[in-house]
Amino acid sequence: MPPVVTTGGNLCFVLIFATEKPRGEKGRPSGRKATNQFKKKKDMEIICRIVDQGALTTRQFVRNGQQQSITTMPFVLASGTDQFFCEMTNEEACACGPCDKNYYYKVSLSSRVSSFNTKDGGEGKVTRLYINKLSVL
Repeated sequence: MPPVVTTGGNLCFVLIFATEKPRGEKGRPSGRKATNQFKKKKDMEIICRIVDQGALTTRQFVRNGQQQSITTMPFVLASGTDQFFCEMTNEEACACGPCDKNYYYKVSLSSRVSSFNTKDGGEGKVTRLYINKLSVL
């Protein structure tokens, strides 16, 4: 639709009616390029103490009909008055030694929501926290 020009006294107004967005690279408005900002996991960082650190364990599970394993190290962290359970997985868990409970740590966490079947046949959800990075302050 062409622009509509109206005048009112000494002022001139141009009204532009757009029926569709301009398309750029890969269908993005304004021709801006794609970024990987949404593919990257969004992490949260906290400063906390380690209340408890469990032993390194390997669990077997089946995903899409394939037998797989995961190495985990469980932690209980405290931030202020809150305590929560989280796990460190795979290479990070294998490389992590015992942590001193007297220090404060900067921890980068990611979370995932999982579904499961309840005993009464319903569906439940649980949020799991995973440690991506752990460093002493």
